Amino acid sequence: MTASTPRYVYKLVPSDAPIPEPLPDKLPVSNLDQQSGFIHLSTALQVPNTLKFFFKDEPLVYVLRIEYEKVEPEIRWESPDGKVCGLRGGEGMFPCLPLDRSWPGEKCDRCAVYNYACSASMTASQDKQLQKQQNATPHMAPLPQSVESLSTGSSVCDSQKFNYKLPGEQAIDKPSWPKCAPYFSSLIKSSWDFFGWPKLPETDSTGTGIMDITTVEANRLYLTLEARRWAINICRRYQSFIQECTGWGLGVEEARVYASQRLAYEARKDGAKWVILDDMEATELVLRLESMLTVALRWQSLMDAVGVPEVLLIQYVNGEQKSWRDLLLPDVTSVSDEDWPSLLQALLSPALGLKEACLKLSGVIDMIECLGGLELSDLRIYLATSIRKRVQGALGTGSWE
Repeated sequence: MTASTPRYVYKLVPSDAPIPEPLPDKLPVSNLDQQSGFIHLSTALQVPNTLKFFFKDEPLVYVLRIEYEKVEPEIRWESPDGKVCGLRGGEGMFPCLPLDRSWPGEKCDRCAVYNYACSASMTASQDKQLQKQQNATPHMAPLPQSVESLSTGSSVCDSQKFNYKLPGEQAIDKPSWPKCAPYFSSLIKSSWDFFGWPKLPETDSTGTGIMDITTVEANRLYLTLEARRWAINICRRYQSFIQECTGWGLGVEEARVYASQRLAYEARKDGAKWVILDDMEATELVLRLESMLTVALRWQSLMDAVGVPEVLLIQYVNGEQKSWRDLLLPDVTSVSDEDWPSLLQALLSPALGLKEACLKLSGVIDMIECLGGLELSDLRIYLATSIRKRVQGALGTGSWE
């Protein structure tokens, strides 16, 4: 095997630069690949940046620029029959590694210039030694300690080495869900695959019925969520009106009456579902509105303590609390004002895990909102699947008993 004469590879790209004069008429071109943009010159030439190249005595139709950063020598090793056995150097060429044969005893030009550890510099004795190591009979790999002990007859029946418990020992621990998981019973049971889907035609009663059944729990939970968020928003408006009245110099009772009447007016204007009679006394209006705002303030304080709005997804079916044993009842609505601070402190107890569970559920409400009016698409499938995985990862599948 002989090494051919090095040919210097240049990368050619089109150039809009002006052509300098004078230009050489011809350059000794040994090979030109117009598709890849490489040109192989038989020698390294000192040429200007922009040249007009000729191939077979005919000029090229465009001007090309030489990028000197791409200059690398190319070395070929050819067998007597002309077959290329190895190739080194140049962009896109094979790496400088042996190709299952003996290399020449000298480095290629590139490795010699940059002092690389070229595999071509391997001596004949080193090459033979490497071949002997590769052809040697492989030795048996050492057995793991547990398998080796089985072959020698020693006992390895240790419960810590296997993923099971011996008789009399405690069973494998199941995933422990937070103690507050029953609070989100409706969320766990809800199916979000068809939630917010636009109604199908009435003629397709079967399809509509199936979707209505699968989204009953989800719709009920969403209505509860909307009512709580609406009450919190009303509470914020009420407090802003109170502060506005205080700035005017009004008394506490006058400010409460004004804020209540202002909210009643806005509710009528927006077509709110809660009814306020025109002949209702101002005192009765204040009491009716403030009873609702008291509950809204409690949810607001609980949401601020937890840090995410997903705590508003607490909902369970009446009667389920009978099976909760000693679990605290999250009665935010009916608890008295005197007992509310102690209830809030108990709900935030680390043993209950309410805050951690809500943080894991963070983002679920936003995904539920995105499902509203969304047709069947990859996004709907992704959102429904993500909600289900997020809920199961934070609260389990409902088998907490």
